Amino acid sequence: MPTAYVNVIFSEPPSESVFTSGVPGTPLIITGWARRGHPQQDTTRLALELSSTAVRVTGVEEDHVMVVIEDSPARSAVEGGQVLPEPGEEKAWLARRGEV
Repeated sequence: MPTAYVNVIFSEPPSESVFTSGVPGTPLIITGWARRGHPQQDTTRLALELSSTAVRVTGVEEDHVMVVIEDSPARSAVEGGQVLPEPGEEKAWLARRGEV
């Protein structure tokens, strides 16, 4: 993916608002969104890589890490005033934006 497609937000909720199994918890939750149409095995591989990288970088135990990648049609998202391209149409979309 072009780096222009990657947006990252770090959010640390107050500890009193995080629970696991009904008790205060310290999970590391990574959520993402992908345009529907990418091969499922690629999305699964990405989730696994994000999980293992999070464990390695943060030191959080693997059983406290959750990665969820949701998908929806590209036409459901707009960035910079333009509807996102379908998978495989990225180069033309970036060219229209003057980014290629």
